[in-house]
Amino acid sequence: MTMKNLITLILTAACLSLVACKEKGPVEKAGDAVSDAAEKTGDAVEGAYDATKDAVKEGADAVQEGAKKTGDAVEKAAKDAKDAVTK
Repeated sequence: MTMKNLITLILTAACLSLVACKEKGPVEKAGDAVSDAAEKTGDAVEGAYDATKDAVKEGADAVQEGAKKTGDAVEKAAKDAKDAVTK
């Protein structure tokens, strides 16, 4: 038997033994629990990121609106002062 045939036979046997095993063992169950926990954690992090991103955008929009109102008020005050001086 050649080395290639031996490796093929070993891999085939390993695959068949994995397929034949229908019930999960404790290690597989633990692995599934870890995978589920990781997925839930990822979902929670993604939700927190989305909420934070939205809050930051809303805050930036509010600052921009406040800056515009302040700029408008300064321009009006400067115009009123100029008008008062030139009268």
